[in-house]
Amino acid sequence: MTRLGRVVLRIMISHATPKLNSISSIFHGAEWHERETTDFYGISLT
Repeated sequence: MTRLGRVVLRIMISHATPKLNSISSIFHGAEWHERETTDFYGISLT
């Protein structure tokens, strides 16, 4: 990215198996948000 900005991802997942792939290898700042998602919503990250 050449300019400062925000990225928003909206993803639909199954209630039965709430799992997502992590994006922290691409956006290092995502680690904190991913931990919060796991803690608050119980969504597992791989």
